[in-house]
Amino acid sequence: MATELGRRTKMAPIFGKAMSFDGGEYGEGVLSKYTFLETRKVSLPYSTGNETRADLEVTTIINSGDTISFIGTHLDHLKDEID
Repeated sequence: MATELGRRTKMAPIFGKAMSFDGGEYGEGVLSKYTFLETRKVSLPYSTGNETRADLEVTTIINSGDTISFIGTHLDHLKDEID
């Protein structure tokens, strides 16, 4: 999906798989108008019985000439009910 969105928006796509899901993959995606200098997917720690998580780090050079890095992730917070 990230590749198709990149094609349609004329942006650079990157996808980092966190887990397999329903015959496909689930994870983090980034679209950028800038070329990626470096990308890195990091699997995050998780506890048994919970979904695996990952983050996606992207490094690029923006119009000002500055090099920036950012990390995107999706966390899931489950609140246990207290009796």
